[in-house]
Amino acid sequence: MLCFLVFLLSVNLFVIYKFFNKNFMSPSFLFSFGLVFSCIVALVVQNRWGFVLEIETVFIIYVAEIIFILGEVAVRLFLETSRCGDNYRKLQKYASDRINFIIVLISFVLSIVYVKGLLSAAREAGWKSGVIGLLYYIRRATQYEDDISLSRVASWCFNILEALAYYAGFSVVFVCSSRKKKLYACLIVIIYTFSVVFSAGRLPLIIFFIYLLGLWIIKVYQQKNWNFAANKKIIKKLIVPIFAFAGFFLMLGFARRNHDADQNQGRKMVDTIALYAGSGIVGLNQYVVKEEHRSSYAGQTTLNGFYTLMNRCGFSFPTQKNTLEFINVAPRIKSNIYSMFGRLILDYGIAGCFCVVFFMSIFYSFFFYMIRNTNGFGMMMYGGMLYPLFLTGIEEVFLVRFLSIDFIVKVVFYYIVFYGVKISLGKKYFKAVL
Repeated sequence: MLCFLVFLLSVNLFVIYKFFNKNFMSPSFLFSFGLVFSCIVALVVQNRWGFVLEIETVFIIYVAEIIFILGEVAVRLFLETSRCGDNYRKLQKYASDRINFIIVLISFVLSIVYVKGLLSAAREAGWKSGVIGLLYYIRRATQYEDDISLSRVASWCFNILEALAYYAGFSVVFVCSSRKKKLYACLIVIIYTFSVVFSAGRLPLIIFFIYLLGLWIIKVYQQKNWNFAANKKIIKKLIVPIFAFAGFFLMLGFARRNHDADQNQGRKMVDTIALYAGSGIVGLNQYVVKEEHRSSYAGQTTLNGFYTLMNRCGFSFPTQKNTLEFINVAPRIKSNIYSMFGRLILDYGIAGCFCVVFFMSIFYSFFFYMIRNTNGFGMMMYGGMLYPLFLTGIEEVFLVRFLSIDFIVKVVFYYIVFYGVKISLGKKYFKAVL
């Protein structure tokens, strides 16, 4: 059945590519590409892992994809997107070298404060001294220990550093014209990358990489007036960065795995790749469909951030850690990811899952077609919110991430950083990017 599902999804991906004017950035194309990729990875290890895909799992994934496509079609019809909109304008101005240097120094200080906060949390989790095992204790302290949390100062420093990195990435793509200015921006990105690696979490790296790729692809399309002739350049330029990032990601995984107290020791590289990219499909099939697990209340695994926000406003909603139960997806291999659909079905059932998918399609399609010919704050935010489309076959992050206090804080910091540059650039420039 998995082979049949891959065939159906691949056909749909080709149809989507043709129907949406061969546009790689179409929300439906990104959504479907994420599913095809995860299903192909799962297919590679199907015999090795020894699982059989249920027909109900095939139904859920395929129908969800169709519903997402219909959502974008509806938005296109509503907006009459046959007109391209405003012409793309290349932005030339950027902050002075002195301001850039100050921002780099600020980023460095923020990173130091954040790293010190991580070390303090690691000590609370049991880390004594030395580099060996440090990443394991940091990960344990920040993700699995309920009574240990990062200090508020360290968390805020990371949020500010992240906002600076995202603006730096945006500037490299849309604003910077000289090598020196790009160097300053790249230094901020490097400092941010180091901080994320030290935190033992790799999802922020994936999100940031998707953000940069998304912005660059959109810029290329803008320069070509959204003509599919840009596709050849996009494919040619992306091969090396994608493989380089994949190699870096796997290296981090192996470095951290050497000291993780899990039961995934001794697996081969193909198992490692499948664990991150394909086990969501297997988890959905095994845990949600076959064993029919369900949440005890609506939003238990997807709305903890929203419930926490409501509790701050005086309400009383139950909350818990977002981490799900680990299950055996293969002999000696455990995973706790169930694709995007796993959490949604656990919380809302199959019908509710389809409703969320349709809402997600409407949201991304409106957002994309409204800002695709701009290069201001809206574009920066859209790039930063692209990753749920790529991760559909891996994990649900749309509701988990965006309906939370953390996301509101991030938006505020992004806004402050983006529009704070107005002081050095002047009103004329800012009218151009709005």
